[in-house]
This record gives sequence, C-alpha cells and structure tokens, in this order.
Amino acid sequence: MAVNYHGNPEKIARMLRNAHNPEVCTIRKDFFQAEFDFLKQHIRWKDVLIAWSGLGHDSFELAEYCTYITWIELIQAFVDEANENVKKTNYTNISFIQGDVFKLEYPDKHFDIAILNMWTIGNFDDKEKVIASLLRVAKIVYFWFRVPEEKDIPLRLKMYEEEKTLEEISFQIEGTTIKEMVSWLESNCTAEEDIQDISKKIWAKVSFYPIFKSFTMAEVSAL
Repeated sequence: MAVNYHGNPEKIARMLRNAHNPEVCTIRKDFFQAEFDFLKQHIRWKDVLIAWSGLGHDSFELAEYCTYITWIELIQAFVDEANENVKKTNYTNISFIQGDVFKLEYPDKHFDIAILNMWTIGNFDDKEKVIASLLRVAKIVYFWFRVPEEKDIPLRLKMYEEEKTLEEISFQIEGTTIKEMVSWLESNCTAEEDIQDISKKIWAKVSFYPIFKSFTMAEVSAL
C-alpha cells in the first residue's frame, strides 16, 4: 500500500491545500495547468466521474467544460469541505458524495469519462481492480502517473518540499520512489509497460500522452 490515506486526513488536507495554492507550489501550478489543458480538450459536454479527488479542486477547474461532474471521495471530512467550497461558486453541475470506487452502484457505462486521482500515492494495492471498477461505469478512464526517470527526481523532491506543512519533514529516495520518513507519503512511479499489462488483463486498450516532465496521462477504454 502506497499511503495510509485514512490515517492522516488532516495532514493530507493541508498538503492538498498547499498543492493547489499557486503562491505556495510553483511546480504543481505548472503541472496542474498542463493536466487541465489536456482534460479540458477531452471532457467537453461529457458526464464525468472524478474518483478519489481530495478536496474537489479539480472539479472547480473543470466544471465549466463538462455537462456534469460526480465527485466521489472516501473521507467524509473532505466531502464536507468540498461542499462548503462549492457554495462559494456559481456551479450547479457538481455533486460531491462520500463513497468507495470499488463499490460503485451506477449502471454500466453510466459516465462518459472517469478521472482517477491519487494514482501515485493512492490507497489501493490492486491497480488492476480500480481501473476495472471505473471502466465498468465509464466509457473512458483517464489518470496521470510518473514514468520512472531518475533525471526528474530533483524536480519531484522540490515539489514535495514546497507542499509540506510547517513541521519538520525529511525525504528518502529509493530508486525513483520518494518516501517521507516522518509520516505517510510514498510517491511511486509506474512504467508504461506495467499499465499496458494491466489493460490487457481487463480487456482494455491504453494510450499515453506526455503532459509535463515525467508526468504522463493514460487513456484507458474497453476493447
């Protein structure tokens, strides 16, 4: 398991707020811009499911480009904060709900698109299962990941140092994995070949789109 997602919700919430604050995280700002530029081209006038989406920042960025966004998150406190934040906007095409992506009760192919967050630090061991779960209810699944390139480690490390909270945090590098030694973070990379193997097992096809440095977007759909 890459991260004890449930065990550190307060710290995760603080880091998510930092990550989405362009005055704090200059590297994330550039990454998010590249991610949103890509997604905005693919979600226009679509019904979208966003899975494991933290405090809802992605929904606020993408809402005006799609027909409707259903946002599902495990941690109730995150859902509550997102619902409070949406009240400060004019968006009426977003629903924030608490739930588990492994237990989706929507009809088959109910959504045009599903967007999976937390791939690199997600609280799931079975990535094949999570993609299959989302692909059952959506025609296409998008998620971003980091390819294992050591040349990008300094940039990723600087990014996490920008996001960390005020307490002292130290990091350890193991190959292309970055671990936070005090608490919860373990940032992993995934080879494209591994995602291709997962896709074959669930009878899906995958395409890859480089979006920023070692960050790549995967597009998975049924054969």
